[in-house]
Order: sequence, then structure tokens, then C-alpha cells
Amino acid sequence: MHSTIWIVVGLFQVYTHTWILRGAAWQVYLVVILFDLPTIAGSYYLFAFFGLPNIYRGKWLNVFICLAGVYTLNTLSNYLLYGWIANTYHILTSVPKALGHNGFLKVLFGENTLLINWSFTLSSLAVPIAGKIVKDMLMVRTKAAELERDNLKLELNFLQAQIQPHFVLNSLNSVYSMVAGTDDEAGGVLLRLSKLLRYALYETANPTIPLVREVDFLREYIALEAVRQHERTTLSFHHDGPLEQFQIPPLLLVTFVENAFKHGINSTYRQAWAAVRVQTTENGVLHFRVENSKPPPDVRRKAINRPVGVGIVNTQRRLKLLFPDRHTLTIRDETNMFIVDLMLQLEPETLATLT
Repeated sequence: MHSTIWIVVGLFQVYTHTWILRGAAWQVYLVVILFDLPTIAGSYYLFAFFGLPNIYRGKWLNVFICLAGVYTLNTLSNYLLYGWIANTYHILTSVPKALGHNGFLKVLFGENTLLINWSFTLSSLAVPIAGKIVKDMLMVRTKAAELERDNLKLELNFLQAQIQPHFVLNSLNSVYSMVAGTDDEAGGVLLRLSKLLRYALYETANPTIPLVREVDFLREYIALEAVRQHERTTLSFHHDGPLEQFQIPPLLLVTFVENAFKHGINSTYRQAWAAVRVQTTENGVLHFRVENSKPPPDVRRKAINRPVGVGIVNTQRRLKLLFPDRHTLTIRDETNMFIVDLMLQLEPETLATLT
């Protein structure tokens, strides 16, 4: 698509120069296209991938720097190109005269430079930039529609599954009242399980929740697994940095922890381990890291035919829809361990969009 666009722009340049370079040799047209078209393309990509995103984010200083770069690039191009044409073929001599003969810096800040440069470039840049803006708007609307569709599906699934969790939660509370005071360990497990279920049932209906609640959920989940795994497993959970002032989509992180138990610890009866760390900074950067041991090769071979879950795929899709260009996810399969590294930028505008 980009190649087609630049072919069209190149033909447009040839057309416009047929009356600008009347009677010139064909070599002049070739030099103009080979010199001018890369300048226009460079100006477009500079503005499309640096200027426009900053306009969308309201970072006007960066927009000004981008425009200054485009202006300088086109000024230099015109200064070199039309000076060469005038000196070599003795045509268009009025353009170099208007630009001046006192060096590039004089041209860059000359009073005639702005009119001459933009008259040659804006006509060619207007259509591609307008197309880029329309494409960006369509992509935003498409992502919003996809997100709304997914939210509706999740809401429907939540409503359909609501009766059974209510029944389980009430049953857990009844069993807890029976064992409380007689078996402290069983009572603690039931209490943790009840907290996890209540969180999944009631607090995940909102688009975002406080990050501290998500971290508490992870802590309770790992504590419950620690009781179930007993002595054969070493588990650790740490968090550093502020939590209260940030929001996050619910159940976004737990999938990676679940996989650490499902594909790492629960796949072997031997000693295993897992480590989870949550770090946040004052400006809203969340670093989430999960490391877990790999089962022995003979166990892994037996598990080859195990169905692949969709949890990671769904989480990656949620990250792509909710945090476009604001996250990096790395999953590494190393010799003795699996590593998940997630960097997430919790920006105020992101939170406003989510809520």
C-alpha cells in the first residue's frame, strides 16, 4: 500500500514539474524525482509516526520539534536541488535567487523560505497525512468496537455463570462455620478460598479496580497454593512501590501465575519453585515478573499432548486492546525455568479511557 501511494505521489510530482520545468531535459525530471520524492516520504514518515501521535496525546512541544524537523529537511532539499538545477541547466534561476546565496542557515531563517518550501511540499503531503489520520480514526473505532464486543461477551458469560459461584460461596461459608475453632488450617484455607471467589464474583465486574486489590488477590492465591503444595514447593511473592493510586483491569495478572503452577509446579512431584514480583514507580510503571521451575524432561515429554490453554492468548489480547503501545510482554523458555516479564504503563489518560 505504501509503495502504491509513493508511486502515485511520484507521478504527481512529474505532472506538476511538467509546467515548472518546461523544455527541460529528461535528466532534470529524473533528478527531481529521485531527490524530491525521498524528501517528501521522509517528511511524511517523520510527521506520521512522531508528529501525529503527539498531537493525539496533546504533547505540543514534541509536535513543534517535529514540524521544525520537517521544515529543515524540506528547506535543505530545495536549497540543494534547485540550486543544482539552476547552476547546471540554467533554468528556474528565480528560485535560488529567492532562497538566497548566503548559505543554508540564511536560507533556513529567510523570509521567503517558508512560502517557497511549503508550496512545494504541502500539496504532496496533504493527501498522505489525511489518509493516515483517517486510518488512525478507523483503527481507534475498530478497537473500541472490539473492546465493547469482548466486554459484552464477558458480561454475558459472567451473568450465565453467576448462579453457581453464589452457591459455592454460600457453601464455603457454611463449611467454614462448621470447621472454625476445630481445624484452624482447614478454616484458613476455606477463608482464603472464599475471599478469592468473592473477589472474582463481585469486584471484577468493573473495568478497572485498585491495583492494591489485584495484588492482594495474587497474594491470597499464592498462599492458598502454598498450603496445597506443602513442603515440596518453594514459593515467594514480593511487591515494591506505591499501589493505592493506580488502577488496573481485574484478573489481568493472575493468568501468568496460574500458568506457573499449571505448567511448572503441578507438572511434577519433585521439588519445584516459583517467584512472583510486582514493582511500581511513582509515574505509573508496573513491572510484573513471574519465574518458575520447569519439570524434568521426562515429565515434559509426557505432557506434550496436553491441550494448550487460551489464558495467555486472551491476556495478550486484553493487553493489546487496553494498553496499545503502553506495554511490553516477554515470555522466555530457558533451560531450567520459565520467565514472564510484563512492563505496563498506567497513565492517567489510559485509566480515563478504561473507566
